[in-house]
Amino acid sequence: MEGKGTRTLYRGPKERSTLEIQRNYQSALESAGFKILFTCAGSECGRPFHWIFYHDMEQRIRGTKSSGSAFDIPQDLRYVSARRVVGDRAVHVSVLIAFDAGFSKLSKQPVTLLEVIESETMDTGMVTVKAEAMSKGIDATGHIAIYGVYFDTNSAAIKEGSSPTLTEITELLTDRPSLKLLVVAPIASNDTADGRKKNRRVELVKQ
Repeated sequence: MEGKGTRTLYRGPKERSTLEIQRNYQSALESAGFKILFTCAGSECGRPFHWIFYHDMEQRIRGTKSSGSAFDIPQDLRYVSARRVVGDRAVHVSVLIAFDAGFSKLSKQPVTLLEVIESETMDTGMVTVKAEAMSKGIDATGHIAIYGVYFDTNSAAIKEGSSPTLTEITELLTDRPSLKLLVVAPIASNDTADGRKKNRRVELVKQ
């Protein structure tokens, strides 16, 4: 997801349990109108679960030596994620909690990684391939990629935001009634994220 991200690392007092911290965050989020998306604790999260959030060096908050290694040896790990939508704005919250079982003087304390992503619906349809450009591209190479036709996820239903591009395609076919086109989408496998990214467009191919 995209948006403004805020990451904060907290160290709590030794007498507080990770369960107590998780329940306080979850209660606060629900009271604020957030929908809880996922929770897990201990082994049910999966052994390397914390690596998703605090494994690579660029992910870590390294204000101090102890903060940089906060989740190196986590114990009693717990997690909660939540989402709230207000109008066109969505807020996602991720809370990772564990006891730091490392060797620093601040170890044996609960640590909480709080991540908040605030996103807004981005404007689309601002760049549209004109009918004339489509015509020139098809004449030059026999095909042209179009990125302004949007579909619902896992569906052939075309979204309303596609109207400007569809209007230009209609104009192209009206100006050149003898032109016959195939509409093709996939150029790569959908089994990988990179392949799905490449497939996020349609291609007009001259017959």
